[in-house]
Amino acid sequence: TLLGCMSTLAQVVEDHIELLDAKGKTPAVINAIVPFVDHANATLKVEALLTCTVLLEQVTINQAGPCHASFQPLLPTLLGKLAGVFNAAPTSDMLRYAIKCLYLAFPFQAELSPQFDQIADLVASKANDSCENVRLEVVEFWRAVLHFPVFAERTHRLMPNILAYLLDCMLYSEIEMSMLAANEHDYNVPDKADDIKPR
Repeated sequence: TLLGCMSTLAQVVEDHIELLDAKGKTPAVINAIVPFVDHANATLKVEALLTCTVLLEQVTINQAGPCHASFQPLLPTLLGKLAGVFNAAPTSDMLRYAIKCLYLAFPFQAELSPQFDQIADLVASKANDSCENVRLEVVEFWRAVLHFPVFAERTHRLMPNILAYLLDCMLYSEIEMSMLAANEHDYNVPDKADDIKPR
C-alpha cells in the first residue's frame, strides 16, 4: 500500500541517507516525498514531513552534497506546502515536523528570504501551542534564526514577543521546582548514573 511504501521509504532515508547520496538516488526520493507534505491523509503527511526533516538535516551537514542541490529547485514548492500545514487543522506531529523543516531550510537563505517574514509569523503563532513538542520546536526555530544574521535582523519587530515567550518557558511549576530542589544532606554523595544521563 501507499502508506506502507511511505513508511518504508521514511525508514530507508533515516537509516541509509549516506548510501542514497552515494548511489545518486537522493533526488528521486526528494521528488517523491515533497508532493505528500500536503496530502489529505494525515499519516502520509506526517511520514512525508518526518522524511523531509531527515533529508534537510543532510543539507545542514553537507551543503555541497546531493540533498542541497536536489532541494534547491523544489524549495519554493516545499515552503508553500509547509505554510499550508499551519492552516489545515494540523496535528501536533504535523506542526512540529513542519517547524523543524522550516529552520532546517535556513541554509537556503536566498530562496527562503522572500518568505521569511511570513514564516516567522506562522511559527510565532504557535508559541503557546498546547503540545510541549511543538513549543520546543518553536524555541529551536528562534535559536536557529540567531545563526543566520540575515534572518536575525528581520526578527527585531518580533523580539519583544520572542523574549517574553522565552522567559515564560523558563518559569518552573511548583512540582518542577520541588523536583529540582537539592537535598542538603547528600552534597557529598556521588551522582548516580541515572541522575546525570542525558534524557
